[in-house]
Amino acid sequence: MGIFSRYWLISVTRQSQYALAAHVHYMDPDREMVAGLEAGVDDFVITKAWVDGCRSSKGDLPMGHQEVPLQGVVAYLGSGPSIRSALAGDSTGLWAEAFLEGVKGVIQAETFLYRERGYPSMAAYEDYFWRDFARTCVYYSHPEAESPPFSAGLVHHQRDCQLFTRHRFALVRSEGGQHMLTLGLSDSFHEMGISLTVDGAGRIQQASGHSRRVPGPICRRVENSFPRMVGMVLAPEWRKPLMETAGGPEGCTHMADLMQEAVRVFGLACGNG
Repeated sequence: MGIFSRYWLISVTRQSQYALAAHVHYMDPDREMVAGLEAGVDDFVITKAWVDGCRSSKGDLPMGHQEVPLQGVVAYLGSGPSIRSALAGDSTGLWAEAFLEGVKGVIQAETFLYRERGYPSMAAYEDYFWRDFARTCVYYSHPEAESPPFSAGLVHHQRDCQLFTRHRFALVRSEGGQHMLTLGLSDSFHEMGISLTVDGAGRIQQASGHSRRVPGPICRRVENSFPRMVGMVLAPEWRKPLMETAGGPEGCTHMADLMQEAVRVFGLACGNG
């Protein structure tokens, strides 16, 4: 039986009244690294970014501490092209992946920084999300469903320093010409997972998803989308239709991210990543 795995740990902390930091820890059987950034609390502009290469049995990951040129990039939506361009010299693609995960963490942490970000109240911040993120997922596509406000789930939080934490993993087990993939995400707001069985070419034979902890019951509708993936293929040219099936107005952004990770980890497990 062959096994391949990837693990991510994303942590966003408040460093001071004016600064936050995001750290992204990554591990797979051959590599280990940490990426970090510091940014302003009010504008999310990156002031410092670095990578620590800790382990690379294949020799393809730069080792040691290195500063990276991300100063001035806003750690928010739309930063992807700037980050990928600045880090295009990394042949593994892991540097860009790590910093993009860090940006996702900063966006999630914004929930606890709404005043510093210029919103007079949590209600005003939620109005912004309903306006600008309308139809990006099933939660923000059905106001008629009267889902509980996102803030309703915050009553059990105390976020003075540790603003956001996310753990994400992907595991591939291969046996008898079949590959079984298990992917999961658990963070300060969500807990969900995906199970896939694919053949040697990556064609999906079985797919299921579960949502254990989500902002509202309507979010669990995405679980009904996974049977439609049977027959699709875990390959780069199928990435968009797979993500659209899991995500979009009737899906979940985080489930779509997990499907993107499924394509990536299957390619790595088969030596094509």
